[in-house]
Amino acid sequence: MHEMRTGDSLYHALAELGLSIYEAKAYVALLKQHPAKAQEVSKNSGVPAARVYETLSRLADKGLAVPVNSDPIMYEPLPTEEFIKLHRGRYERTLDSIAKQLEEVTVRPSVEVLWHIRGYDNLMQKARELIERADRQVLVSMWTPQIEDLAGNLFAAKTRGVSIISMQMGDDPAGNGFWPVGQVYRHVKLSNMYVRHGSELLLSVDDSYGLLMSQESGRDWEGFWTSNKAIVRVIANYIRHDIYVNKILNKAFDVISDLYGQDLELLICLDKDKVNNSPEKV
Repeated sequence: MHEMRTGDSLYHALAELGLSIYEAKAYVALLKQHPAKAQEVSKNSGVPAARVYETLSRLADKGLAVPVNSDPIMYEPLPTEEFIKLHRGRYERTLDSIAKQLEEVTVRPSVEVLWHIRGYDNLMQKARELIERADRQVLVSMWTPQIEDLAGNLFAAKTRGVSIISMQMGDDPAGNGFWPVGQVYRHVKLSNMYVRHGSELLLSVDDSYGLLMSQESGRDWEGFWTSNKAIVRVIANYIRHDIYVNKILNKAFDVISDLYGQDLELLICLDKDKVNNSPEKV
């Protein structure tokens, strides 16, 4: 019973590529046994004997089966790898044509919108797409799991001549052959940082595209991407500012921690301007 369900799913998948169910069944039967006579195909596929010659003829017209010998006529299927190449090429050409025509008829929106995305995999896919668009510069602030997911894409962009600048949160990814990529700045390790920024990623591409994402405790990842110049600028400046601060912290942490505490708890206190051994400034 399980095998039948698996077969049905395959037949319906092949039908989405333009085959009839009978054609799909006949083609699969030929792959399992070939060369084969029409009667054998009918027996192995479940295609009625009255329809099998017509079905095999249509497969031959589509280049998916070839008649061999003449008495009796037998059929060979197009090999699996050639079948995949044929349809992949056909659909890529179709999609390219559709994309070009849609581009020609699409009216550009007067307002650049903020696109909402839910789910970690969807957000990572959008991040990869934006990185692949990069011509000049990628600015990114991310944690170790996201580094593991994006390091290869960042490396590919760098090989195209794109400047890669990263703010790394957390440890180096273990066994990742691509990392570090470009100029990497490492955030000082503070417990406050993990509490406040434990699940975040910010990305700016060519100062033209931006993406930000986060995960609240107990909820799915969600985020936004945009080409709105003002929002992209805020994202880029946030990453730059974080880099500026951490360049100072990494060079002069002892001095700064003497003033603001080992976890910089007095630095991040915004209600009052607190400094060790100093009167409070309101």
